[in-house]
Amino acid sequence: MTEDRFRKHMRVPLPLVVEVKFDGEEDFQPFLLTDISWGGMYLRMDDLRPIGTPLVASLPSSEEQGGIEVKGKVVTQNKLIEGRTIPGIGVAFEDVDHNAKSLIQKLIDRMLNPGSP
Repeated sequence: MTEDRFRKHMRVPLPLVVEVKFDGEEDFQPFLLTDISWGGMYLRMDDLRPIGTPLVASLPSSEEQGGIEVKGKVVTQNKLIEGRTIPGIGVAFEDVDHNAKSLIQKLIDRMLNPGSP
C-alpha cells in the first residue's frame, strides 16, 4: 500500500521554481517545487528544515506582480536513500485565502490540461 492512498488531495507534478522564506530567515530563496496539491507542495532541497518550521512561499502568477504569498509549515522530510527519494520537504498550506486558492487551482489546471488557456 502506498502513501498516496492516504492523501487527502491529489498531487500534480509541477516543476517550477518558487521563492521561499523560512521562519527565522530574512530573505526569500529559490527552490524547485516538484508537485503541488490543494493541501500543500513538495520542495526539492538538500538543506532540510525541521518539521514544524513555518514558511512563506511566493507562487508565481501572471496576474500578480511577484506572485501570491502562501503560508505553510514543514510536515515531512525526505533524504536521498539509495537514489530512490528526492531530497526535500513536504509543506502543508495554512490559512489559504481566496486569491491563493484560485492561483493554486490555475497551476493545477495548467498541468492537467496543458492545451487550455
